[in-house]
Amino acid sequence: MNNFGNLLKFEFKKLKQRNIFKLIILCAIILPIITSLSAYFTVKENVDIQPVYKSYATVNYVIENDFFGPTMIIIFALSTIIICEEFSKGTIKQLFTKPYKKDYHLLSKYIVVCCTVLLYSLIFVSISTLIFEVLYHFQNLNVPNEYLNQDISYSIPKFMILSIISVIPQFLFYIVILFFWGALTNNPFVMIIYGFLLVIIDNALAMVLTNTEAIPSFILNFNISVCCSNIDSYIFKEKMFEGANLWINIIVLFIYLSVFLSLGRRFFRNKEIQNI
Repeated sequence: MNNFGNLLKFEFKKLKQRNIFKLIILCAIILPIITSLSAYFTVKENVDIQPVYKSYATVNYVIENDFFGPTMIIIFALSTIIICEEFSKGTIKQLFTKPYKKDYHLLSKYIVVCCTVLLYSLIFVSISTLIFEVLYHFQNLNVPNEYLNQDISYSIPKFMILSIISVIPQFLFYIVILFFWGALTNNPFVMIIYGFLLVIIDNALAMVLTNTEAIPSFILNFNISVCCSNIDSYIFKEKMFEGANLWINIIVLFIYLSVFLSLGRRFFRNKEIQNI
C-alpha cells in the first residue's frame, strides 16, 4: 500500500510539473465568475421566464451548459495526457521499470484524474454558489417539479451540490471509457475522437430510446445517459421514466464501470514495453 501511495504522489507530481494543476485551478476560478454573471444578466432580461423561476433558471443554466461541457474537456485532456500520451511518447517505460504492479499504475492514473476533476468541480461550485448567493440575497430557489406537480424549495448551496452529485456517475463512466481506449490505442488523437464519438452516440441513443414508446422501460436502464438521468431525477425527487428504479440504475452503472475498467486493465497489462 505504501508503494501505491508513492505512485499516486508521482502521478500528481508529473501533472504539477507540467503546470496542468495551475491551469485547471485558474479555469475553475475564472470560468464560474464569467458564466455566473453572464447567466444572471441574460436571464434577468428574459421576459418569458416567470420572476419566481429566474434564480433557478440562472443557476441551472450554469450547471447544465457552463459546467458540464468544460469538465468533459478536462476529462478528455487529462485522460489523454496521463495514459495515452505516455505510451505514444514511450515515457511509460520509466514507470514499468519501477517495482510496481501494472494494476497499480492504471489505478493510480484513474484516481489522479478523478481527484483532479473533483477539485475542479469543488472550486467551480464554491465560487458559483458564492456569486449566486450574493446576487439573489441568500434566497432559496423555487424548482418546478412536474412529477409532483409543485415547486420544491432548495437553498442555492444544496441545489449546486446535488447537481454535481447527479453528474458524477457520468463523469466516472466517461473516464473509465477513455482509460479503456487509452489502453487500447497509443494515438492521443484517435483516443479523443473515440471519446467524442462515445458522447455523441450515447446521447443520440438516449434520445431515440426515450422517444420510443414501444421499447419496454427496463431497457432504458441499459443506456448510460438514461441511467444517469434516472439517478439525477431521483436526487431531485422527480421520477423521469415510468417504472424506473433507482437501485437498478445504480447496479447497471456499476456493471458498466466494472466491465470497461476490467477491459482497460486487461489491455493495459498486456502491453509490452518492447512494442512501445
